[in-house]
Amino acid sequence: MSIFKKIIKAYKEERLILAITSKLLPYFIGVIYLFSFNKNIRIHNPKYVEPSKSNFENEIVERVFRSYKLMKSDEPNVDVKFQPSKLWIDQLNNSYKFFHDSLNENSIDKFHFFLANYGCWKEYHGISNNILIRNLSKSYIGRKYLENVTFKKNLKTWTWLNKDNNDLKNLEFFRHGNQSGAFINDKFIIASAFFNEFTTSILSNLLIKYDIPNIAELGGGDGNFIFYLLKKFRKFRYFGFDLPEVISIISYNFLLNWPNKKFLLYGEESLGQIDVNNFDFILMPSWEVENIKSNTFDIFINKNSLGEMTKLNCETYIHHICRTTEYFFHMNHDNIRNNYEDGESGLLASEFPIDKSKFELLFRYPDLGHLMHSGVIDYYMDIFMHLYKKSK
Repeated sequence: MSIFKKIIKAYKEERLILAITSKLLPYFIGVIYLFSFNKNIRIHNPKYVEPSKSNFENEIVERVFRSYKLMKSDEPNVDVKFQPSKLWIDQLNNSYKFFHDSLNENSIDKFHFFLANYGCWKEYHGISNNILIRNLSKSYIGRKYLENVTFKKNLKTWTWLNKDNNDLKNLEFFRHGNQSGAFINDKFIIASAFFNEFTTSILSNLLIKYDIPNIAELGGGDGNFIFYLLKKFRKFRYFGFDLPEVISIISYNFLLNWPNKKFLLYGEESLGQIDVNNFDFILMPSWEVENIKSNTFDIFINKNSLGEMTKLNCETYIHHICRTTEYFFHMNHDNIRNNYEDGESGLLASEFPIDKSKFELLFRYPDLGHLMHSGVIDYYMDIFMHLYKKSK
């Protein structure tokens, strides 16, 4: 989307001033820290690298590429209720063009290059903080903001929130994909780590009663949220559902990170005919959620994407989420809906068709990651956490 269209869209949604302020605020705050020095924090904004040629990684990439090609082959025949909104179609056409070129050219080398570098990609792809780090790293003032607010101040908040369990190892993130972030005392940490780790700590307390929790996620991106939850369990089953491009990225990351776990990717076996208990990871395009048996999951998670869908999409996924899970946790827009260029609009969290006679709302709180993203309380942020439990 062009800058002009973004301005018009923000104006129509009555958030133009907020959008401008959010872009300029880091530089104003950065001036305050102009002469600060943080020897234990080193911003990491890497350049593109050549992918690893190890046999282990090559086998993983070949496996993911086979699955991706099959997903894209089947995608045109999928029911419209599972087709992405205009917002995500534009996102895919622009920042995933390199991915699409690899498909059109049947080039596994291009596919591998994107996977190996998406974490510092020069375009925003909607699943990580690559652009935040890249753009602010261009100037001395921007880097000072990153050091002192994005990492130092948010680390201080996280340490306060986790006074009895604030080992930096809990914040470490994988490096697959050439990630952008920072080294703090030589521990690699991404910008979203602090509040993702804290929130997943809350969720882990729900799941300790299960010997092997069955955890599902819709729209998990590259795994930068769910990774912190899975780290807290020795045994688990994770079911990820996302767009073909995005589920390929999380497949690459998790196959590298958990090489001893058993994975099922799209096209390897039919989801409707297997015993899901035989796998640790089941990673599928979103439309496969309808092939999951009812009451399979202990918790179903969605972070930010239900509000980025069409009304039909959202209603469809909510239906499948509610029939398959005991707990439902999501973080989405409560006040400002997404409006798309084709005239469609997203739903607010209060409009999600959750049957209140079957699900009880346990809590609704502002998401700290959005509320405190700049180190101060942002009263204009619009992402709230909701936790539901199926009634007995």
